[in-house]
Amino acid sequence: MKQKLLDMYTQKTISIDDNDFPQELKKLKDCPKKIYVMGNFKILNQDCISIVGTRKSSEYANSLATNIASKLSKNGFVIVSGLAYGIDQCAHSRNI
Repeated sequence: MKQKLLDMYTQKTISIDDNDFPQELKKLKDCPKKIYVMGNFKILNQDCISIVGTRKSSEYANSLATNIASKLSKNGFVIVSGLAYGIDQCAHSRNI
């Protein structure tokens, strides 16, 4: 899945001084100086939630992560993750 996403979207680096850098992220004590994004980076200033977890997740955990992410996205939340396998991957599945 990760390679498919890399092929579908252009990657972009956004520095902390860029207007597109997420405003809420700037409030963190240890805010990163830059982030790497794919897809529509303009949505990063909308309501976001991070869904992360183990890479070796059970089928039940995968189902739960997919279900939660689906409901959150249908209610206007942008799902953010590290794009790892397992729970992160389920958070971005198209089973909506």
